[in-house]
Amino acid sequence: MVAYRSRKRLSGHAGLMFAMIFPVLFGMFIWATDGARMLQSDARLTDAMEVAVLAVAAGASDEDTERQAIAQRFVAGYFPDVDNANITVTSSKQPKTEGSGDEQVRFFEYSLTVSINRETLFNDNNTSLSYGNSFNMGRTSQARKGLSEAVDVVLVADYSASMFETWSGGNQRKFKDLNDITNDIADELEHYNEQNPTLINTLAVVGFDFYTSQVTTNYVEKDVKVGEECYWERRKGKWRYVCEDVTEKQLVEEITRSFSHHLVCNDNTYWQSYGRYDYETSLTDDCYSNLDGAFQEWAIASDRAHNYIDASATVDNVFNQSHASNRYRLSESEVTNISVFEDISPSSDFEAVTNKVNDSNRFDISKSGGSGTSSYAGIIRAAQMAEAGSNPRRLIIILSDGVDSYSSITDKLINNGLCSSIVNHLESLTVDGKSVRAELAAIGFDYDVDANPQMKNCVGEGRVYAAQNTEDIKNKILSLISEEVGSLVR
Repeated sequence: MVAYRSRKRLSGHAGLMFAMIFPVLFGMFIWATDGARMLQSDARLTDAMEVAVLAVAAGASDEDTERQAIAQRFVAGYFPDVDNANITVTSSKQPKTEGSGDEQVRFFEYSLTVSINRETLFNDNNTSLSYGNSFNMGRTSQARKGLSEAVDVVLVADYSASMFETWSGGNQRKFKDLNDITNDIADELEHYNEQNPTLINTLAVVGFDFYTSQVTTNYVEKDVKVGEECYWERRKGKWRYVCEDVTEKQLVEEITRSFSHHLVCNDNTYWQSYGRYDYETSLTDDCYSNLDGAFQEWAIASDRAHNYIDASATVDNVFNQSHASNRYRLSESEVTNISVFEDISPSSDFEAVTNKVNDSNRFDISKSGGSGTSSYAGIIRAAQMAEAGSNPRRLIIILSDGVDSYSSITDKLINNGLCSSIVNHLESLTVDGKSVRAELAAIGFDYDVDANPQMKNCVGEGRVYAAQNTEDIKNKILSLISEEVGSLVR
């Protein structure tokens, strides 16, 4: 009887102890479960941030909203149970340098900061022992994007009359800022080459308005003034001080310019005055008259010009430099042109490139009227330059401040595959057994890129960029040159 009461008393004590200990055990279970979930969430956020910041660096967007949208998609993929409203993303993109002198390294640093509010498994409605209804966590991650592969860069530079104007993005005329940007890009590429001598980047420049231009340099012996010789002389009873030039024979550089429009004309007939009469005639494939052999500029620069352009033949002959459309046979007297510019072939001698760009006898615009814009001429010549490159990556960047003067010609060429055929041809090439990777991009120099659908249709909507000042343009070019995917900053 005594033993029975003892067992009953003990079972009562066990029940009482369980009732006392259970809340503690349950609390420990809640804390352990949600605590482990918090630690796991933090680890997953770290992984998500690394992937997201690399994706942002690869995208290289200048727009905060675009960078944030990319990061948001990656982070949300790691936390499908979290509403997008509870994921906050901020981002930045800054050009930076490290080191000094020959050791200086330039790169773009992308930074992401993400904070997430995630619900707990056991909230206040379930138990008072929980961590609350939700918990917050945050992380910041950086990636750097530099140059990892040698590239042949071709700048397709607009030297039409509108580039003579000043603009709000710089403190001088637009073409002067364009010259300075070319100098800066040359300096950066030279610095990249010095940092890694095994990656020999090159730079080429193609100036254009209605035409592209080549320069032939000859040295002619001429009398050059080297000083003055002055003396007093008496004539007719009067003394006077006379100065005469002192000259010597020197070799003087003479520049001759020739132009190309790069278009193939069809054989559609037109009426042309010749002598006292009008005759029905047609054009040669390089747009000269079959009647009198004179170049017909209206056939490539007028509102009716698109009716006389054979777009398919033009595209087919982009890389056929022996074709009449690509020969530089037009003289200065045959073209409408108020600017001076020329082709500079791909070169790693960046000082020689900048010396030409800074020479007002080679790159200059004299006034604000008198020539127009035909970006297709610059694109075609740039494609030929890129074909002559030596690196496995070829990058053509169009820099222009406005739409083409006769955009119907540009539309016709693009619709016939001008830009896609250029990329396809360049990517059919190989360097040391490695396929060439070719890219086209366009940067709007003080204009709304949405108003220029030709460039979107040519290079692709995601490859057209707006820039409002010289620093924007330079940074965008350097970003295009940089490697495709950055590296994490640890």
